Amino acid sequence: MDTLEKNTIIAVTLGDVRGVGPEVTAKAFAALEFEEGTTPIVIGPRGAFGRALELVGSSCSGWRTAGPASLSEDLSEFGELEAVLPAASMEVLGLGKISAPEAGSGESEAVPEKSAGRYAGRAVELAVKLAMMGMVRGVVTAPLDKRALNLGGYTYPGHTEMLKALSGARSVAMMLVGGALRVTIATTHIPFHRVLSELSTDLLLDKIRLTNEALTRLFSIRKPVIGLCALNPHAGEGGMVGDDEARLLEPTIAQAAAEGMTVHGPMPSDTIFNACMAGELDAVVALYHDQGMIPIKVHAFGKGVNLTLGLPFIRTSPDHGTALDIAWQGKANAGSMIEALTLAEKLSSLPRL
Repeated sequence: MDTLEKNTIIAVTLGDVRGVGPEVTAKAFAALEFEEGTTPIVIGPRGAFGRALELVGSSCSGWRTAGPASLSEDLSEFGELEAVLPAASMEVLGLGKISAPEAGSGESEAVPEKSAGRYAGRAVELAVKLAMMGMVRGVVTAPLDKRALNLGGYTYPGHTEMLKALSGARSVAMMLVGGALRVTIATTHIPFHRVLSELSTDLLLDKIRLTNEALTRLFSIRKPVIGLCALNPHAGEGGMVGDDEARLLEPTIAQAAAEGMTVHGPMPSDTIFNACMAGELDAVVALYHDQGMIPIKVHAFGKGVNLTLGLPFIRTSPDHGTALDIAWQGKANAGSMIEALTLAEKLSSLPRL
C-alpha cells in the first residue's frame, strides 16, 4: 500500500467492447505522456485491449496483462476480466514477479450484446472496488451501451447512477467540462416529459452545492459564481411564458445565497452559456440533459469530459457514446478520451477526498 500511496494510479474501463471504447483508449495512450508516478490499469475482458492496440498500430510489447487477483486476492471474483498495465509499472507496483503475458488479441467486436453488457458492468464494478480499497485514485470509463448493460443484468440507466450505487455516495452530479464551459446537469437520463416533475428546490440545491464544492476544491476557485438556467423561453418573460422561474428557481437561488453561495439567474439558456464562456460565470447548472449537453457539444466537440461530482474518488469519461457504427474500423476520434485521462490525472494528484 505504501507504493500505491506514492503513485497516481488510474483505473480505465474499456466500456462496451463492441464500441469505440477500446480503440479510443489505445489511441489515447499512444498520444499521451503521463507524469512520472502516474500508472493506468486498463480493465476489460481478456484480449480486448490487445486487439485495440493492434488495430491502431501500437505495440503490445510495452504492456503486460494479469488477472485481477494478482492485484489483490479480494478480486478473485473478477476472473473473466484482465488488468493490463504498462510493463514498466509492474515492478514499481510490486507486481514484478508476476508471470504476465503480453496483452493478447481477440475478435472483441464480435462479442454478443448481452456478454458485452456484462463485461462492461463488471469492469465498472472492479474499478469502483479498486477505488474503494484505496488501490486507485481515479477512474476513467469508456462508453457503455445502456441496452447491452440491461441485457447483461444491470438495471442502471447509465454510468452515473451505477457509480453512485456502487460507491454508496449520498448524491452525485454530472458535470461536463470542455473549453471554457463547466456545466452541471440537474436531471440526467430521464424522458423529457418527466423533467418538470423531477425538479425541486432540494434537487437543485443539491446540484448547486456539489458544483460549488467542486469548483472550490477541484478547480481552486475561491469564490465560485454559478449560473442557473431558466426553464422557459426568456426566463418566463415575467410570468407570460410560465411561472416556474418565480415559483421554483428564484426561491432556490435565494436559499443558495442564504447558504453563502453565489448563484445568478435564472438566466435564459440562449445567453447563460455565452456568459460562462466570457468568464462571467465559473459554471452553469442546467435543468435537463440536452439543455446542458448541446452547448458543450457545440463548444467543445471531441474535447468534452464528463466529471462525476460527489463520489469518494475522481471519475471522468469521454462525452460521447459507443458509436457502434464505426467501431473497430480505426475511425474513432480519441480527443475526448485524451482529455478525460488528462483531467483524471490532474485531479487524482490532488489530496485524497
